[in-house]
Amino acid sequence: MSARDYGVLADGVTNDLAGLQAAINYCAANEKELALPEGEIVLQSGLTIPSGGAIHIRGAEAGTQGTRLVIKANAPIITVAAGQQATIENVGFIGEMNAAKALQSGVYLNNCNNVNIRHCTLDSLYDSVVMLDTVFYSQIVDCRFFQVVRNQIRGTGTSGSGYAIRVSGCQVTSNVGTGTDVFYFENAGSLQFSDLMASPATSTGRCLRIVSNAAASGIHQFDNCVFEGSAQEVCRIEGNPGAPIKHVYFSNCDFIQSGAGGGRRYYPAQLRVYLVRQQHDLRNRSGRFHCRRLQGDSVREFRFSRLLHACSFQGARVSGDHAAKHRQPEPRGHHAVP
Repeated sequence: MSARDYGVLADGVTNDLAGLQAAINYCAANEKELALPEGEIVLQSGLTIPSGGAIHIRGAEAGTQGTRLVIKANAPIITVAAGQQATIENVGFIGEMNAAKALQSGVYLNNCNNVNIRHCTLDSLYDSVVMLDTVFYSQIVDCRFFQVVRNQIRGTGTSGSGYAIRVSGCQVTSNVGTGTDVFYFENAGSLQFSDLMASPATSTGRCLRIVSNAAASGIHQFDNCVFEGSAQEVCRIEGNPGAPIKHVYFSNCDFIQSGAGGGRRYYPAQLRVYLVRQQHDLRNRSGRFHCRRLQGDSVREFRFSRLLHACSFQGARVSGDHAAKHRQPEPRGHHAVP
């Protein structure tokens, strides 16, 4: 059904909150598809997809001439309630680029499963997508991320299971804010990234930061990804004895760091990092793996598999409290750093 049936004007002036929320409530309760009109749908408060049946929200398209949800409040544009399933596609999420509005995210996922965000654009928000606690079987596909105050995708929470998210075919073109990280994950369950171009030319933080794992976490895998242009480390993986990060796989990934903060740093507890067919370009900076003891636990192993000759870590160092002297791996071998 159409949101226009509930009085949504999408004229860029009228507050369409009440009409659109009523349409969402009806479609969630009756498992209907909701079609949004072209234009700017102004919201003076956030929308909620309530618990109920699965809902499919479909915009005309996500570009400048398509469907745009424009938030004018300190609130997420769409909050998906606990236990709810939803598909959102062809929608633009537009914020005010206001550092004082820390709740102004695009999509807020709170203990929900099977949420699919497809063919959307997210721009000028505090955080583009936020995941809290248990979020399973969810994916972000073919989305475009523009400027943001803090993080493009942010996962937090204390659940023992964490969250499992698949991100595929997405592109990040800018990321601004002091000390921000493009992708930031605490209490992660399983991260599956593929075919990603993260090239935030104005990022003052990192492209990827994994702070801690959930107690029942799986692996984190990154395939065919480009992490480029961060001022600090391109990738930072942390951990602690209570939430060790165990297995992280990088396959066919580019790490291009152009700031002064170093290349990639791993501060893990009980970590195995698998690097497969990598490309590294630290732009003449002091590139290194920096492994540091953390609360009694040190790096367990770096494993190199099927390295290309052109990606042989020449000039790189492994350093830290208990790091062994770096040895050049064979093209198809691996070695461990105690």
